Amino acid sequence: EEEREREMGGWQIELFRLVEAEAGGKELASDCSHRGHILVLYIQSRGDFIVAGDLMRSISLLTYKQVDGQIEEIARDHNANWMTALEMLDDDTYIGAENHFNLFTCRKNTDATTDEERGRLEVVGEYHLGDLVNRFRAGSLVMRGGDSDGPAIPTLLF
Repeated sequence: EEEREREMGGWQIELFRLVEAEAGGKELASDCSHRGHILVLYIQSRGDFIVAGDLMRSISLLTYKQVDGQIEEIARDHNANWMTALEMLDDDTYIGAENHFNLFTCRKNTDATTDEERGRLEVVGEYHLGDLVNRFRAGSLVMRGGDSDGPAIPTLLF
């Protein structure tokens, strides 16, 4: 049945747990999964939040509910972006790159009044870069001066 679901687009994100094996070693055991993606190419996590970059379905925000032992989708970007990179800026804001050489940022819609609005990631920034981005990394090309009084500004390289 799993093979049939995969043929029909039933790819999944799966969470594994490291457990003691019967032979005395360690092994990975499936804990839970989430279906409903075309093909997840990029995944980031922070705490119980999981952000998935799907081949054709843009960004999905999931949460791991440890008590229930399940992964649930909180929100998704309903635009059809073909993702090439993904990163979590913070718990509520995510940056993605797509195959038309654009960067975009999405934010979790926590102030929404309806479940439908909360289920949509709000696109809050778009930028045509004109070049393909395949990875985001925390970092900077310049050193921060030690005499700066302001707060540290998080930076990304791509």
